[in-house]
Amino acid sequence: MPEFAKPFVIVAACLLLGACSSGSGVAVTPIAASGFAQASDRIGTGKTYDIPRTTLFSADSDGGRLSNADVSYRVQDNGRPVVVIDDVRYVLTSEGGGVFSTFKDDTDVLLLRIFVSEANVVESVYLSLETEETFTAGFFPVGFDTAPRTIQNTAGSATFVGEAALSARQVRNGALQSGFSDGVARITANFDSNTVRGTLRFDEQQSRVITLPDLTMTLNNTTITGNGFQGQATISANQLGEDLSFDGASFDGRFYGAAGQAVAGTVEGTLIEDGTQAPILLQGVFVADK
Repeated sequence: MPEFAKPFVIVAACLLLGACSSGSGVAVTPIAASGFAQASDRIGTGKTYDIPRTTLFSADSDGGRLSNADVSYRVQDNGRPVVVIDDVRYVLTSEGGGVFSTFKDDTDVLLLRIFVSEANVVESVYLSLETEETFTAGFFPVGFDTAPRTIQNTAGSATFVGEAALSARQVRNGALQSGFSDGVARITANFDSNTVRGTLRFDEQQSRVITLPDLTMTLNNTTITGNGFQGQATISANQLGEDLSFDGASFDGRFYGAAGQAVAGTVEGTLIEDGTQAPILLQGVFVADK
């Protein structure tokens, strides 16, 4: 099988240590090793995070799929990130500035730190790992999630606006094809009814190996549980044209910051292209502030 072409690559994750009760009987584990967000917490060096069973895209000669990996992430005091993927440790070195903060190691791991909340309490990272036979990549947020009790005691409603990114990947005839889009996230939380809904609009394609139309992904109304939310997402058929059909999507997010001043999460889904059995797999991330 030919070696996969490397798209721009990123890496990150979150540490889930010490589960806590949300006050509603739901055990919630903080993402940061230091615990739930405090007023002084900011993204920076010397922080450790972990997300077990992170959803990532993976591909080999048999095709592409969304699967899970245990990923942990730490930015050392010297600024060098350390990433552990399924118990394999990588120490990365800065590749300089540019649009994104870019890091890599001496093999085939690349990490990009992309969107950071205005409150500097959560950021999104993109992970990519390539070997001679496999390719693995994905987006996920990392930061200081809000204590569930704080969310439970919040009243009224709030709208969060920020950024989003989406990857689209397909393996056809043993070759990996990729496309990337940037967009705008708009999330509304109603704390009185304990619900979240929103939209992710992707209309700035950065790579057109896979060309997608401008898409608006609707995050359907769902219940807040603890300090987070999970639900189903939809893409209307009239956005996709005649050659693509929607085959389901979901989202998963949390509130971040001591006062719940930010939200961040991931989305994943599937599109079916007429005339091929290889699905187009979607995976993305959003970060938004009040």
